[in-house]
Amino acid sequence: MRRSLKKLSIMKHYKKIAALCAVALASFAISFPAASYAQTPITISKEIVKVNGKLMYAHGVKKQETLYSISKAYKITIEELQKYNPALAEGLKEGTLLYIPVNPEQQISEKTEQGPSADMKQSKKAQQTVNKDDSKTAVPADNAKEENKKGETVGNNKYIVHEVKWYEDLDDIANEYHMDKSILIKENNIKDETLKGVQTLKVPISAINSKSNDSTQNTNDVNNVPAKRQPESKTAVHDEYVQTEQTSGPVKVAIILPLNSKSAKPNTNYMDFYAGALLAINDLKEAGADIAVSAIDQSEYASSQAIMNSGKLTGCNLIIGPIRSSSVKDFIPYVNKHEVPLVSPLDPATDSLVNKSKYLFQVPPTTEVQFHNLVMMAKKEYEMSPNRNVVVVFQNGGNDRWAANEIMQLLKKEGIAYSEITYSILQGRTIGSTFKQKITADKDNIIFVPSYNEAFVSDVLRNLDILEMPEKISLYGTPRWRSFEAVDVAQFNKFGLKLSMPFYVDFTNADVQTFTRQFRALYNTEPSANAFNGYDVTKFFTKQILNGLKNNINDAESLDKEEMLQQHFEFRRKNSNAGFENISTTGITYKSDYSIVTD
Repeated sequence: MRRSLKKLSIMKHYKKIAALCAVALASFAISFPAASYAQTPITISKEIVKVNGKLMYAHGVKKQETLYSISKAYKITIEELQKYNPALAEGLKEGTLLYIPVNPEQQISEKTEQGPSADMKQSKKAQQTVNKDDSKTAVPADNAKEENKKGETVGNNKYIVHEVKWYEDLDDIANEYHMDKSILIKENNIKDETLKGVQTLKVPISAINSKSNDSTQNTNDVNNVPAKRQPESKTAVHDEYVQTEQTSGPVKVAIILPLNSKSAKPNTNYMDFYAGALLAINDLKEAGADIAVSAIDQSEYASSQAIMNSGKLTGCNLIIGPIRSSSVKDFIPYVNKHEVPLVSPLDPATDSLVNKSKYLFQVPPTTEVQFHNLVMMAKKEYEMSPNRNVVVVFQNGGNDRWAANEIMQLLKKEGIAYSEITYSILQGRTIGSTFKQKITADKDNIIFVPSYNEAFVSDVLRNLDILEMPEKISLYGTPRWRSFEAVDVAQFNKFGLKLSMPFYVDFTNADVQTFTRQFRALYNTEPSANAFNGYDVTKFFTKQILNGLKNNINDAESLDKEEMLQQHFEFRRKNSNAGFENISTTGITYKSDYSIVTD
């Protein structure tokens, strides 16, 4: 009996525990699953790109998103997602970029509310420079957005509003929506295809993707499209007169850069170059020049040939870019045929192509030019006194032997006698006696150290310091020294280091200061070396075109020397059948008062 009562008591106890557990589990089921398994809200991407001629959302997958939730948000089936994104066969991963087709009828509101897909600080600022007195042929942005929030109709067509970005022309916009540009012209009553002063365009929904992949534009129509003019700024860097020999329309300048402007990460280096170029164009416009600029984003074309076939270069008076020598090579047949100046702005390797075109201008001075100008600096110092001692110091077995050979050949050519000190870094602690023997206090010593090796340069400076006669030493190095991190820069000033720089910005220069202030005001950032380069190259060569270079290029043997903000330009034709090389560099000297002066 007792055993039965005890068993009954135990059963009641377990039932009580089970009831409590049930309550706890019920509470847990109410609170926990809702937090863990609720669908993660999907934000419709504002990035729209064109893939194989079709408009696509570029959607970055976030944590806890699923194929189901993504497909529901974009009103597309999971099978369609997988069709356009074969990589999904390996599963959905955080950070994966999915391409999802745009359904124009369903996405009117999203497209209307979103801003430009690839806008950035520069484009917003550039748009602010539009002349506000110009009449707009398209719908003002604010009004258009207000009218179109619910996809209301204008005439018989629903439309979305496209904000014209700083680098776009009419062809760009028509291609983005895969439609014929004539539709945009008609819908927006466009009279000037340069889109000057136009901030927004109406894009008929029904016409999106209406252009057949097999259709081809009439070549004559494409060739007659003027290049887009950039917005005019109210400010000017320089106020000077520009002599122009152009009598029929604006000077057309094409700038070819790999901007990646429609990607999530545009190339900031080349965007800076283009930002500087825009300031140069504005500077010339303020001085009275008529210029139209066509920005060509190389990343949007499958090949260089595709750019040439696009009609973008038709009628151009000047082509700046591409950047890489391999791409520059592709354009040489085109410029040879059309006799258009082609400027290679950044790649020193393009020098190897100068012999292939009379119309090619190589901007970066070669290493040979830098060394030649360095030796010329030393020659001036050498000729000031007959009591000069010249020594070339280089690393035994180092990779810089070619540089030492180049310097010594140039010294021989100029009739300058010299001696050599050569040693390995491991010998650095025992080479002191050789330094004392060849670098003496009874003479003024010109010391060449043509090295790019930071460790070796550091050791040479240490051995020179041991001599304790800095007033008797004038040191010559390579531009690489300015980027060394472990070397004590004070020693540059101590030994009066002299360099032949391919580019150098003197921030005490009034024009440099003006440009810097303008760049800050317009782009809200500091100008980089690429920004200065874009300004210098664009202004110099556009001025040359304005003064008749294109008409006289076959007869020109040189261009007059001009000092720009960052670079000195002095172009000489390499030979009668070749293009032009820049033979000018900026000589700088580190002074004992810790200043740097230019020659």
